[in-house]
Amino acid sequence: MPVKNISPPELKEMLLKEEDIKLIDVREQWEHNIARINGSELAPVRTFSEYYKKLDVNEKIVVFCHHGSRSYKVCQFMIQNGFKNIYNLEGGINAWSLEIDNSISQY
Repeated sequence: MPVKNISPPELKEMLLKEEDIKLIDVREQWEHNIARINGSELAPVRTFSEYYKKLDVNEKIVVFCHHGSRSYKVCQFMIQNGFKNIYNLEGGINAWSLEIDNSISQY
């Protein structure tokens, strides 16, 4: 199953509709301290092999990083481990800052 991407405007729409979504930030703590999407959970890539075990495989999950490459790899890993409703935020938090919320710092 290929990784499904979601654009920042599509994610914003889902959040505005208050859909039941878990946002997972796979960047490092220092990156999360600089810029984050409210309501996201931090689960750095290096700790993800343990973190994902507490997630529901049927839950709708959007994964993001700085530009989208780390989160894409995490999405591939999750799909290989039985997750069905996984999305990668295209362009990561950088695109979110540019397209949706310019109050979020870029780095």
